Amino acid sequence: ISHFVNHSCNPNLQVFNVFIDNIDERLPRIALFSTRAIRAGEELTFDYKMQIDPVDTESTKMDSSFSLAGLPTSPKKRIRVECRCGSETCRKYLF
Repeated sequence: ISHFVNHSCNPNLQVFNVFIDNIDERLPRIALFSTRAIRAGEELTFDYKMQIDPVDTESTKMDSSFSLAGLPTSPKKRIRVECRCGSETCRKYLF
Protein backbone atom coordinates (compact mmCIF):
# COMPACT_ATOMS: atom_id res chain seq x y z
CA ILE A 1 0.00 0.00 0.00
CA SER A 2 2.77 2.45 0.88
CA HIS A 3 3.89 2.33 -2.76
CA PHE A 4 0.66 4.10 -3.74
CA VAL A 5 -0.23 6.16 -0.65
CA ASN A 6 2.45 8.36 0.92
CA HIS A 7 3.12 9.25 4.55
CA SER A 8 2.05 12.43 6.32
CA CYS A 9 2.21 13.38 10.00
CA ASN A 10 -1.20 15.00 9.32
CA PRO A 11 -2.83 12.31 7.13
CA ASN A 12 -6.23 12.31 5.45
CA LEU A 13 -6.59 8.50 5.73
CA GLN A 14 -6.41 6.02 8.60
CA VAL A 15 -5.56 2.32 8.32
CA PHE A 16 -7.72 -0.34 9.98
CA ASN A 17 -7.35 -4.11 10.22
CA VAL A 18 -10.26 -5.94 8.60
CA PHE A 19 -11.07 -9.55 9.40
CA ILE A 20 -13.21 -10.89 6.53
CA ASP A 21 -12.70 -14.35 5.03
CA ASN A 22 -9.19 -14.58 6.49
CA ILE A 23 -7.51 -17.97 6.26
CA ASP A 24 -5.02 -16.88 8.93
CA GLU A 25 -6.51 -14.49 11.52
CA ARG A 26 -3.01 -13.20 12.32
CA LEU A 27 -2.87 -11.69 8.83
CA PRO A 28 -5.75 -9.23 8.53
CA ARG A 29 -6.63 -7.37 5.38
CA ILE A 30 -6.22 -3.62 5.60
CA ALA A 31 -8.72 -0.90 4.80
CA LEU A 32 -8.15 2.83 4.38
CA PHE A 33 -10.83 5.28 5.53
CA SER A 34 -10.80 9.06 5.22
CA THR A 35 -10.42 11.05 8.42
CA ARG A 36 -11.67 14.28 6.83
CA ALA A 37 -12.99 15.66 3.55
CA ILE A 38 -10.44 15.15 0.76
CA ARG A 39 -10.24 17.73 -2.02
CA ALA A 40 -10.12 16.66 -5.68
CA GLY A 41 -6.47 16.22 -6.66
CA GLU A 42 -5.26 16.10 -3.03
CA GLU A 43 -2.63 13.46 -2.32
CA LEU A 44 -3.89 10.50 -0.29
CA THR A 45 -1.75 9.99 2.82
CA PHE A 46 -1.64 7.90 5.98
CA ASP A 47 0.68 7.93 8.98
CA TYR A 48 3.34 5.23 8.58
CA LYS A 49 3.75 5.28 12.39
CA MET A 50 0.18 4.20 13.05
CA GLN A 51 -1.19 4.79 16.53
CA ILE A 52 -3.21 1.93 18.00
CA ASP A 53 -6.50 3.06 19.50
CA PRO A 54 -6.74 1.52 23.00
CA VAL A 55 -10.52 1.13 22.53
CA ASP A 56 -9.91 -1.04 19.46
CA THR A 57 -7.27 -3.39 20.87
CA GLU A 58 -9.21 -6.54 19.97
CA SER A 59 -8.95 -5.80 16.24
CA THR A 60 -5.22 -5.06 16.46
CA LYS A 61 -4.05 -8.16 18.34
CA MET A 62 -1.09 -9.73 16.64
CA ASP A 63 1.12 -12.70 17.39
CA SER A 64 3.50 -11.75 20.22
CA SER A 65 6.44 -12.84 18.06
CA PHE A 66 5.47 -10.33 15.35
CA SER A 67 7.99 -7.56 14.64
CA LEU A 68 8.69 -5.25 11.73
CA ALA A 69 10.74 -7.12 9.15
CA GLY A 70 14.33 -5.97 8.99
CA LEU A 71 14.15 -3.68 12.03
CA PRO A 72 16.05 -4.44 15.21
CA THR A 73 13.69 -4.96 18.13
CA SER A 74 15.59 -2.53 20.36
CA PRO A 75 14.52 1.09 19.69
CA LYS A 76 18.08 2.26 20.48
CA LYS A 77 19.46 0.18 17.58
CA ARG A 78 16.99 1.46 14.99
CA ILE A 79 18.04 3.95 12.37
CA ARG A 80 15.75 6.99 12.47
CA VAL A 81 14.17 7.76 9.10
CA GLU A 82 13.77 11.48 8.45
CA CYS A 83 10.26 12.67 7.57
CA ARG A 84 9.82 15.10 4.70
CA CYS A 85 6.02 15.36 4.65
CA GLY A 86 6.01 19.14 5.07
CA SER A 87 3.07 19.15 7.48
CA GLU A 88 2.93 21.94 10.08
CA THR A 89 2.65 19.19 12.71
CA CYS A 90 5.53 17.09 11.31
CA ARG A 91 7.29 14.86 13.89
CA LYS A 92 10.53 15.08 11.82
CA TYR A 93 10.97 11.27 11.82
CA LEU A 94 8.89 8.44 10.33
CA PHE A 95 9.93 5.83 12.89
